[in-house]
Amino acid sequence: MAMKNGYCVKCHTDDPRRRVFKVNSEAVVCYCPVCMTQYKPKEAIAHYNRFIDGLLRKSDTSLHVAMLPETSYKNYARVLEFESENVRALLGRLLSLIYLSTLRRSKFDEVVLLMNNDISRYRLIGSRTDFLNFIRSANAAANYYIETMVRRLTMKGCFYDLDCLSLYYSRIAEIKRFKLAIQDELRRIDQEKEAEFLNKSLAKCDKLLEKTYVLADGTSYVLAGFDRQKNPKINKLEKTYKTGIEKINPSTLDKNDKKRNVIKDEIFRSNQVAFTLIKIGFIGGIAISSVGLILAIIALFFIGQAAFYPLLFSGIFLLVSGLVLFAMQFIFRNQVKKKRRFFNV
Repeated sequence: MAMKNGYCVKCHTDDPRRRVFKVNSEAVVCYCPVCMTQYKPKEAIAHYNRFIDGLLRKSDTSLHVAMLPETSYKNYARVLEFESENVRALLGRLLSLIYLSTLRRSKFDEVVLLMNNDISRYRLIGSRTDFLNFIRSANAAANYYIETMVRRLTMKGCFYDLDCLSLYYSRIAEIKRFKLAIQDELRRIDQEKEAEFLNKSLAKCDKLLEKTYVLADGTSYVLAGFDRQKNPKINKLEKTYKTGIEKINPSTLDKNDKKRNVIKDEIFRSNQVAFTLIKIGFIGGIAISSVGLILAIIALFFIGQAAFYPLLFSGIFLLVSGLVLFAMQFIFRNQVKKKRRFFNV
């Protein structure tokens, strides 16, 4: 007897958990235990699958289009309430966590720990495509993090102060650990070519950790290693440099410093405004097109009368305008997705 989840579309409740019930897929009929509506098992199971697919689409949209990782994290968690082993939701939640990283609080070490909790599921043949897409997106997000971090912490190639340099070393080391972890997973799912390609970015991380760095005041430093708490040990060198920005009032990571500009914490920017415009374009396009179509149909009842052409032309104009608006939001949506999704290793 194969028991699967079914979903009742007839129940009068706002709580979808009450709509889910167990179905014997080999039975002739089944009944919702709440409202006693009768279903064929395959019908109830199909309703459930559509329900889960809808939750996943909503989660993917909130992450990849709206770029609202806090919302998408909750949305994927919602899926896991119904299917605790849903790989797509588990990986979506991990990617959301990466995008929740800020300059002062990164999540890469945390993601590695959580990834390892369910690693046997991700390595399964049926999960490998989703896992590979996650690894590609996560790795490119890590590269984006480094690029943005450098812009936040430096001016003309010089770090504002020692706190900024210390944070930089910590983040590079953390991202290197993350890249090593996903490289190992690429090899385990038989993606040796992509695993080898990661050697370039790992070598780049090593070079970044080995470089001599200069602060805005001209002093230079080099990394001497990390302590047991993974905090960087930094040695000051005797050589100083003329940076041309020695007299500036440098920005700071200290949010309580009222005398200097505080460095922004955000790394991954939200796409809420663009997403809202997309939704407006979608709804507006349908609404305007519908009105135009209705006017064009009404015009047919006034053939030969004075109102015919005004109604017809107005209807055609609105119909075309609505279709153009709908097409524009569709194109804009794809551009946003391409811009915000990180698929290149």
